[in-house]
Amino acid sequence: LESAGCDGYLISLANIEPELCKGMFANPSQELNKRIMEKWDELGLASENWFVGIKKGLAHRGIIKSSELI
Repeated sequence: LESAGCDGYLISLANIEPELCKGMFANPSQELNKRIMEKWDELGLASENWFVGIKKGLAHRGIIKSSELI
């Protein structure tokens, strides 16, 4: 519902929470927006090194083998 100045914030989160993001596109709501922003904060996606949170999330789910930055 609002990106708080960050274009593409759902794109980065969609790597880890595709169903949550898909739900927001299908039926936008304040509740989904709140859940998305909570995940956004939890993963540190607002930081300069947002990709670290993405890698940790993907490694935690077994999608990639390591969250190591190389």
